[in-house]
Amino acid sequence: MSHTAITSPARVRVGYMKSEDGSATILSLFFVLIFIVMGGLAIDFNKVMSERTQLQVAADTAAHAALYSREFKSETESNAIALSTIDRMLPDFTFGTNAINTADVTFGVWDKDTLTFTSDPNSRTAVRVNAQMIEARANASRNLLLRIIGQDTFDVTTQSIYTTYYPPCFNEGFVADKPVEIQSNNTYTDGFCIHSNDYVSINLNNLFESGTVVSMPNLDNLDLPSSGFEQNEGLQAALRTGEYRMRLLNQLPQMIQSYYAGSPKYAGMAGITSNTVPIVLSEPVTSSNGNSGETNGSTTTTMVELGSGKKTLSPANFPTPNRIYTATCSGNGDITFSAATYSDFVLVSNCKLSFANGVILDGTILATTNTASDSVSASHVQMGLNDSCAPGGGSIILTMGGFEAAAGLKGYGAQVLAVGDIQFAAEANGIEGVSFISKGRIDGTSNMSMGFCDGVGVDQFLRAPYFRMVN
Repeated sequence: MSHTAITSPARVRVGYMKSEDGSATILSLFFVLIFIVMGGLAIDFNKVMSERTQLQVAADTAAHAALYSREFKSETESNAIALSTIDRMLPDFTFGTNAINTADVTFGVWDKDTLTFTSDPNSRTAVRVNAQMIEARANASRNLLLRIIGQDTFDVTTQSIYTTYYPPCFNEGFVADKPVEIQSNNTYTDGFCIHSNDYVSINLNNLFESGTVVSMPNLDNLDLPSSGFEQNEGLQAALRTGEYRMRLLNQLPQMIQSYYAGSPKYAGMAGITSNTVPIVLSEPVTSSNGNSGETNGSTTTTMVELGSGKKTLSPANFPTPNRIYTATCSGNGDITFSAATYSDFVLVSNCKLSFANGVILDGTILATTNTASDSVSASHVQMGLNDSCAPGGGSIILTMGGFEAAAGLKGYGAQVLAVGDIQFAAEANGIEGVSFISKGRIDGTSNMSMGFCDGVGVDQFLRAPYFRMVN
């Protein structure tokens, strides 16, 4: 007779509850969920970082383009240029159509002390660009895996701020695309700068005070006599590496043409501004060859035909201050300024310009399109007033050729911009607050004290901004 054990329902339930069969399945579900979250964090986080990097690059590019173009263009034009520059950098499929829009580009002022940006639509010195991938713009970053746990998107925002600056070497000092060659027994005071995009050549017995700068792309190219460091006190501490684009000289043709057009943009030193006096291209300069006048809109342009040969001018030829005077030479004609003090005017010409002994230039801008190596030549000429760096009293010379001062050059708040070489010899203690910039070479002198005005009294110098990212 067979016997079958009968187990009560209560005992069956207790046994089932104690059984561990199938627990691995439940644990696996938890692990799968954890792996999805971890994988989602890795994949989606990397995706967000990649998109943020692309967004940052676009913001940086737009900010640089906006500020670069703002130098000569309106806010609206610069804004449009900035957006067009990044047109292909942010594909619509990923970033939407408005990751960076017109309202995201803001011009203003950057305070380097407080590290703050203040909006000012009229400013040309700084710009801020915001870039956003956010829900409000319907372009938030879309997740691939985290959406399984309900995290569909991430907001991504970034910002770029660019500001203008002026390298100290372009404010006061000697800057050349080709070599800068300086002779012996000179003193360079704190703040003075010597820079070449090629190399600097220095002779013996020069003194470089603490704070001076001597720079070039490769310091191995510094040209020195043997024992040059021992006999040039402070030189080794002054050495720096660097290279500059010659932005100001690249704008030189545009500057000179602006004078012909009667524009006040580059004529601030002579007091010619659109807010003070109307631009009149002068009463005729006296000439035996006569003169002719032509009218362009509301501006009268008087061109003076000086013919070939040397013509001598005096202050009487510039009777009205704060005016732009023009003169034209044919053949090999040139203009000589007789010994006198010339004040507060602009002269633009195609002539060679030369100066008799004893000429003093006070608040003048002289510009010539002549391309000769000696398009501007002088001996014992004084550019600017010896006024211990007081405001005003400076002088600017611009030439598409070269500048030569055979002897006795004095410069006080003096600027020379030359496409060709700059060569000068000067009297002792006759240089203070100068900016000589050449696309050629600069050949200096001996027995000089190169003074530094620290920007005081030389604020009228022509300058071209450079750009850097500050945030």
